[in-house]
Amino acid sequence: MSLQLKTERSLIWKHTLTVLTGQLAAVLSGVVDTVVAGQYSNEALAALSVASALNISVIVSLIGVLNVLLPIYAEHRGAGRHTEVGKTLHQGLYLAMGLSVVAFLILMFPRWLLSLSQVPPHLIPDIEHYLAIQAFMVPLFMLFRMYAALNQALGKPWFVTWLQVGILALKIPLSYALIKVYGLPGCAMASLITIAAGLGIGVYLVATHADYRPFAVWRKLDHPNWVAIGRHLRLGLPAGLSQLVEITSFTLIALLVARLGVTASAAHQIAGTMAAMVFMLPISYGVAATARVSYWIGHGNPKLAAQLIRQTLTWGLVFSCTLGAAILVSRHWLATLFSSNPDVVALASTLLAFVAFYHVPDSLQIMGMFLLRCYRITLMPLIVYSIFLWGIGLGGGYYLAYGSSTSFAQTPNAFWLTAIISLGIVAAWFSMALLTVSKQKANTLWQTKVSV
Repeated sequence: MSLQLKTERSLIWKHTLTVLTGQLAAVLSGVVDTVVAGQYSNEALAALSVASALNISVIVSLIGVLNVLLPIYAEHRGAGRHTEVGKTLHQGLYLAMGLSVVAFLILMFPRWLLSLSQVPPHLIPDIEHYLAIQAFMVPLFMLFRMYAALNQALGKPWFVTWLQVGILALKIPLSYALIKVYGLPGCAMASLITIAAGLGIGVYLVATHADYRPFAVWRKLDHPNWVAIGRHLRLGLPAGLSQLVEITSFTLIALLVARLGVTASAAHQIAGTMAAMVFMLPISYGVAATARVSYWIGHGNPKLAAQLIRQTLTWGLVFSCTLGAAILVSRHWLATLFSSNPDVVALASTLLAFVAFYHVPDSLQIMGMFLLRCYRITLMPLIVYSIFLWGIGLGGGYYLAYGSSTSFAQTPNAFWLTAIISLGIVAAWFSMALLTVSKQKANTLWQTKVSV
């Protein structure tokens, strides 16, 4: 291994651990709600399962449109086009505000989705109140994610991490206090207050810290550049829809499981929460690797970019297998951390065994999706996701759970089994596509240099 590649590996891991700390703090904010709601009542936990599924589906899919800005920032930085970073961010602000309006309307009026999913009527009031508060949080969250993407692309993830840790520290006491007064919607109020505080500090830093000055971020807002916005949308819409398909293939399970009763919903919420927590490591590594791969593409060294991709996929397989084994061994103990109900614990223990195997392909596919964006490939993942995650994952799970007479009938196990199968196909597809395109780009540049 070359000295440069070793240096890059060390840099990516340092970046990963910093991003991971912040990501875990963000996910633990959701875990806090799960624990608080579980202690409050099983009904509150079941309502949170459904509300979180809808909220995450909407927000993550729209954030996916903005996530294409990260490799663009990093590529500009690698090419030395520093002021273009600020111009790109300004156009992204217009995009973020437009997307926020869409999310706000969906979260404020979710009744049709809840009815379509046959959510138990007694859970609907709490779900609607929770989502109404989350709707007002959407613009703040979108801006915070833009702040995060900027810092990750510039190699300064610690500017985000310490804010995320602070948000978690503030949210824990707020959630416990407000749920006692307002019930489940109190958890959403705590989220709204803490994200507003974090965003305020982030805006202050962008306005005053010297590290941002070369990138011309803090200045009079540029007028809308519809050509640039259109270019971002052509990349971002398929990316956002890909994340919508990817996240809904997971979150819609909560809606489909809801009709199996409170115990099934509560157990699924525990399994889903644990899956989301361990998911943060591959996301963090994917973000760090994307920033460095895009940097070297912009810098004119696609050969090193290709080597980094191979290294990323190898490490992804190693740490996903390790985490999966840890979940498998400790699944019963993990379930007891979330609930004292023996029926919920028993079912959650079973589901966590599925989570252990689910995590391996889930890690590889998310890193693959991020890295494909370095090469402006966003449409192919959308098609692959739609066919396999919705077709085999959700469609196959629904058939096994509600249309078959197998041992998976009327259990959430069916959805986890088909999710593992579908994600395995997607992970293999993305990995092969990445290895192929990165090698082609590296060889093309080499051939061009030789001919010159």
